[in-house]
Amino acid sequence: GSNLSPAMGTWYQDLTGYYEYDPAKAKQLLAQAGYPDGFSATLYLPAPYPLHRSAGEICADQLAAVGIN
Repeated sequence: GSNLSPAMGTWYQDLTGYYEYDPAKAKQLLAQAGYPDGFSATLYLPAPYPLHRSAGEICADQLAAVGIN
């Protein structure tokens, strides 16, 4: 993936494999940073955009998987 579409030409950079989804490594990094049990945070999203809400739910689910609630 990338944050831009391949249609963006010069600005597109294929980031496939650059940041692999690795919950175990994320938990390890959190523990090293002093958060072995995770922590709580608030995710603010612009309203009332359904797309942003859906993206926020995905982010929240992935964060919860590593102990960030």
